[in-house]
Amino acid sequence: MLTCLPLYMDTILNFNIDTNGALSTMPYLTLLASRILSSLIIDPVIKRSGFKKVNIRKTCTLALVGVAACFVAVGHVRCDSTAAITMLCLSTIMQGVMIPGFFPSFTELTLDFSGVAFGISNTVANCAGFIVPLMVGILTDENQTVEAWQKVFYISAAISVSGSVMALAFLRTDPVSWAQDPDEGKLSQTARDKLLIDKNDDEKEGAWALLVFETTV
Repeated sequence: MLTCLPLYMDTILNFNIDTNGALSTMPYLTLLASRILSSLIIDPVIKRSGFKKVNIRKTCTLALVGVAACFVAVGHVRCDSTAAITMLCLSTIMQGVMIPGFFPSFTELTLDFSGVAFGISNTVANCAGFIVPLMVGILTDENQTVEAWQKVFYISAAISVSGSVMALAFLRTDPVSWAQDPDEGKLSQTARDKLLIDKNDDEKEGAWALLVFETTV
């Protein structure tokens, strides 16, 4: 969506991006605001609620189903630019809600290896930057119609739903075995408690660093 949204707005919505710059940037602004606000809200919810942290993380990833619904809706509002921009803004809001369900898993799962894990994951994820334009070009080349773009949105919706399903099935918040310190079990209870506090602080810093990095990118 972020890669090909300007093309869609130009060819289907007949949007003059030069003269409607503020409205054109609305989906990006709502994405930025949603990522920051949802991350600030989820931490207190985890601390004060009686729900397991992993269940709250999984609930956040359900926002991807809402993203998929918005993508399908965009394909059916046809040339109604107001409705299309509204649906795109709603989709980016829900994308932001997904962030605190997914990004903290790097530090929770891999602890001190979170930087490497994020680097590998983000490298694969950014392949969409060249795959998506190719796919959109194949589907819409010399065929800039609502029907052609509906196929693009259907594919995007399917990817969003599959991501939510995989998160519900496999997301966890306890560290994997290879990321844990084998000597940690030899420490006294006091030392282990202090180490746990230090790790929690590092996880928070790491999660915020990932959020800031992804938001700026």
